Amino acid sequence: MAVSLAMGGTSIAAKELKPNPGLVLKAIASVPWGERTLLRFYKRVYNRFFPRSRATTVFGASFDCEAGDLIQASILHFGLWEPHMTALMKHLIEPGTVIVDIGANIGYYTLMFSQLAGPDGRVIAVEALPRLAEYGRANSARNGATNVDVRGCAVAAQAGELTIYEGPQSNIGMTSLLPGAHRTGGAKVRAMPLDQVLSAQECADCSFIKIDIEGAEVPVLNQFLDQIDRFSRRPTLAVEATPAEDGAWPALFDRFVAAGYVPIRMFNSYDWLDALHYEDKPLEIVHSLPREQSDLLMVHPDNARAFATAMDLVLGRSGR
Repeated sequence: MAVSLAMGGTSIAAKELKPNPGLVLKAIASVPWGERTLLRFYKRVYNRFFPRSRATTVFGASFDCEAGDLIQASILHFGLWEPHMTALMKHLIEPGTVIVDIGANIGYYTLMFSQLAGPDGRVIAVEALPRLAEYGRANSARNGATNVDVRGCAVAAQAGELTIYEGPQSNIGMTSLLPGAHRTGGAKVRAMPLDQVLSAQECADCSFIKIDIEGAEVPVLNQFLDQIDRFSRRPTLAVEATPAEDGAWPALFDRFVAAGYVPIRMFNSYDWLDALHYEDKPLEIVHSLPREQSDLLMVHPDNARAFATAMDLVLGRSGR
């Protein structure tokens, strides 16, 4: 098995994964005032003349990006998506293990995980929207990520058939199993619990799960905890908690704590000004569920390597 994504001979784990804006964006960042107005003007002009472009991420993966989409625009202009999360993830992926990317979208994290997992590891990318799953497969093939397996289905609490609602062109990442404003469609997709999406061996070898399925996380995470003994490595989970939108989050948070997991709040921003003026942000152990929407890292002490790494990051002992 080979993973051919390359970065000039530099290991992704050793590379500084930070925003890499172009000259125009750097010029905008240098003005004393009016940055946000200039950014809006820049985006309108760019989208008008370059609606679709080839982009290369800071870790060397190549994507054909739609300039009007939130995630793809960030990749085009900064070489990455979610700068603070990207910088953090490289510390948490254990080579030679199974990594699961639920809600893989176009495969940004999938391809980053592919490099970090290495030739002896495996990435299972799960994407419910058929056209995005196909795009993910094409991106993996073009980038030579032969340790990636894209599985086109939804992850849910029970097996069956569910309706999927597609996000708008400006943010295809809003696609969800839940209806909502700006979502359209109503296509039926196959759904399975996570421990059925993965084989028994994949469950046992899984060390990290990223889940981003736009509000449908709670049933999936509850089912994961129901089947936790199948995940013998006690994988680390990166999740988005939305307590204001789902009243089941407090009970789920308590279940994770009761299962031995330590919740850590991560900084995340979609504001281009934060990317232009990037600086590392601290991690914070939380003892109760934050009231506001938060990105959480769930780390278990039994997963000794990940737990030690996370504690170092909380204490500021690992450079990002």
